[in-house]
Amino acid sequence: MTAYALAKLCYDTLLEYGVTAKMSCEAHAVTPALEHIVEANTLLSGLGFESGGLAAAHAIHNGLTVSEKVHDQYHGEKVAFGTLASLFLTDKPRSVIDEVYTFCESVGLPTYFERIGLGDVSDEELMEVAVVPLFYHDRRRFMDVMAYCIAINGSFFNTQRMVQEYVLNAYFNR
Repeated sequence: MTAYALAKLCYDTLLEYGVTAKMSCEAHAVTPALEHIVEANTLLSGLGFESGGLAAAHAIHNGLTVSEKVHDQYHGEKVAFGTLASLFLTDKPRSVIDEVYTFCESVGLPTYFERIGLGDVSDEELMEVAVVPLFYHDRRRFMDVMAYCIAINGSFFNTQRMVQEYVLNAYFNR
């Protein structure tokens, strides 16, 4: 309950003051908005993380650190990218994904591979940064990811559906 309240407060603070705080930083001015964001980024997110939050976002961050292509990115940039990915992994509503994406764009956080330094990433490199670290460093999360992938994709690979599709396509031209 506490972790959720801290995460919600952090999220609301980022959305409310993030853009203004970024402008304050760029102007080298300490403002209340900047102070709110510093508090949210250090105290609130730290307490929330210690209470079990952001596991997927940080697992993605940790995987990204394997690639030299992202070594010039800050920790928060990789976690923000991981946060966006985790929203898809946890099947969050499109409205939440859009809100977080818009926020990230508004403050200059990476929202796609090119912006994080992985514009020309291969499938093998993605496996190296995404799945392999989970296998070696967080076996339970690795199993969760695999189970989720099987649950999502398993329905597409079953004999009944494949035979039905074959019959419809071969004999009824559908």
